[in-house]
Amino acid sequence: MGEGPAIAGTRTRPNSRVRYYAAIAAATLTGAAVAVGASMASANAAPATTSSVTVLADSSPTATPIKHVVVIFQENISFDHYFGTYPHAANTGGQPFTALPGTPRVNGLFSPAPGGGTLLTNNPNGANPVRYSPTNINDLLTCDQNHDYTAEQVAFNGGKMDKFISAVGTGSGKSPTGQPCQARDVMNYYDGNTVTALWNYAQHFAMSDNSWGTTFGPSSPGAINLASGNTGGVDPAKEIRGVVKDKPDGDVVTGGDGTDSLIGDAQPYYDDCSSRNSAALTGQNVGDLLNARGLSWGWFQGGFTASTPYSGPGSPAGTYDPLNVPGRAACATNHPIGVALGGTGQWGFKGFTDRTSECPCRSPEPVSWAS
Repeated sequence: MGEGPAIAGTRTRPNSRVRYYAAIAAATLTGAAVAVGASMASANAAPATTSSVTVLADSSPTATPIKHVVVIFQENISFDHYFGTYPHAANTGGQPFTALPGTPRVNGLFSPAPGGGTLLTNNPNGANPVRYSPTNINDLLTCDQNHDYTAEQVAFNGGKMDKFISAVGTGSGKSPTGQPCQARDVMNYYDGNTVTALWNYAQHFAMSDNSWGTTFGPSSPGAINLASGNTGGVDPAKEIRGVVKDKPDGDVVTGGDGTDSLIGDAQPYYDDCSSRNSAALTGQNVGDLLNARGLSWGWFQGGFTASTPYSGPGSPAGTYDPLNVPGRAACATNHPIGVALGGTGQWGFKGFTDRTSECPCRSPEPVSWAS
């Protein structure tokens, strides 16, 4: 399962809006992200063709031309978990943070609560959110929370947003540091003293605090929805190795057009590394559209072999995991068997002549050009 930024392991929380942050720059990415290396003025211009290579004419230069678009995507993490008190940081430990004058307050934990007060001081879930300390290792390596398709719907409770502790809180087991899991921890949050990089991005680039995800469920549906705008189009003829259908928290549900919809973490059908229940999707996504326009792009996240060995508490990073890469399972190009992928989480397309893949697939060369 892919994680968001490695600072935290907790996942779905109240006001569990999946948010997207567009940074108009080449930036270091956290969690899962799509990076597009292109001039947006060029993208909007009519293409000029030279031989068989598509070239985009830059017909509308600007004073500050956009070179890269970076979208930072919080995987399985709510907006409030990282930005609930933005732009106010406690500054009682960790990296100091002071917002620029005039920074607006987000729709987060300082918003009004149904019973009066704020969501920070009178939360309808029966326990108020608590700030995780950047100086306490037990607050940095926390218990994983339930983020299944059905449990998240129960937590939302028809829009009341008051069943998170009982529906998705983890109340059994131990954290990576050996601490007992507490279900109420699903309410807790970090501020700019811990997730300082993200808060600094928000200071300098665009951030949306009201961009809601369109589906419930774990990593794969969220990532595919980000890349394609939907999780439908699963080919029933390519559901193999025990795909669970039409069951709570299964892999797929029956659609209305002869295809199914993905609701769980089935692995990619066409991936050589897939080893269990797998599915293939049809249709197009943003990778197809960028490829067609000859625009380079990359997807950067966990799930690839770590470039630097991890020796701290918790589980070390493993080798390549096909679940964590949201390239649509309709990809025609498989990973070469026995070839290890790089450690930077690269996934993308480079150049104007490679048309071997019809959707996001691993580029035959590293995509550090988009990092």
